[in-house]
Amino acid sequence: FTRSNREKQGLGRLRVTSGTRKILIDLISFQSNNKKEISDVVTHTGEKMVEFHHQLLALEGYTLERRDITAWCRAIGRPTDYYYPYLLHFVAHGVLFESYQTTAGDDKEYRFTQTVVLPALQRVEERFGLKPLIVRLYPENQSDEEDFYWWCYPPRVNDYIVNYAREYGLPQREWTQG
Repeated sequence: FTRSNREKQGLGRLRVTSGTRKILIDLISFQSNNKKEISDVVTHTGEKMVEFHHQLLALEGYTLERRDITAWCRAIGRPTDYYYPYLLHFVAHGVLFESYQTTAGDDKEYRFTQTVVLPALQRVEERFGLKPLIVRLYPENQSDEEDFYWWCYPPRVNDYIVNYAREYGLPQREWTQG
């Protein structure tokens, strides 16, 4: 987990609606969870963050097949080593929903994309003549307002999150545009 990654940050700072209000709720402590394995990140209430999100999806009736590939990745080695075999899965066996930093902005993410992800993608295409199927995780160039809603769970789940935050006294604040 890294608090500098926008997608991971969105897992720990939930965007919810309650009536006409837009609220940010801190599910986790970013400081104490930074650089932990994502499976070890815990909420303010002591729950595993990953399991908390699985429960939220279940509230809407989504039963998803999940696979923890941590051991597989570790067996291969560094990200520079496992991105190639990882991306091979998306040539024929699945779709990867991801947003790699392809423009300068977040220097760390951009460097990672340039030095690890793009060379692995190029290697896949050179070997098979096909690119992995990668779909942008969220729309590009959306307004702050659209971006807020993109990160929200459905309304019924938002209600659950708001009540959960109240019950456990989770840090929250009003969202302001920009």
